[in-house]
Amino acid sequence: MISLIAVANYFVSKAIFENNLFNLSKLQKLLYVSHGWNLAINKESLFNERIVCGKFGPLIPSVFYSLIRYGNININFPIFENCKIPIVKDKKIIELLDRIWEVHGNLILTELFLVTIKGPWFKVFKEETNFGEIK
Repeated sequence: MISLIAVANYFVSKAIFENNLFNLSKLQKLLYVSHGWNLAINKESLFNERIVCGKFGPLIPSVFYSLIRYGNININFPIFENCKIPIVKDKKIIELLDRIWEVHGNLILTELFLVTIKGPWFKVFKEETNFGEIK
C-alpha cells in the first residue's frame, strides 16, 4: 500500500501539467476509483484509509478534512503529509494511475459521480444513513 496523499498528489500534478484542474469533490472520486481499480487488478487495497458513503458519493475523511478549508476551489498545489510532499514511486502503480487518468481525468464532476455511485457506494447508501463505511 502507498500513501493516499501520494496518490492525490499524483492526480494533482497531472491536472496542473495538463491545465485540467479539479476541486476536492473530483479528487475524492478519483481516489475512490483508483482504490477500486487496484482492488480489481492487483487484488489489494491501494491505500489504507477509511472510505465512507457521503451524500454526494464516496468520501475519504482524511483527505476531506485536510482540504475542506479551501472550499470548492481548484487544487493547484501539492498536498503535504507530515511536512513532506509524498509522491508515487512504484512503476506499476504509476501505470495504473496513468490509465485511470486517461479514462476518468477529463470527466466532469457529474460524470465521475455517476461512475462512483454504482456498486459498493449504492449498497451502503441504500442500507444506511450518510457516512456508512464502504468495504
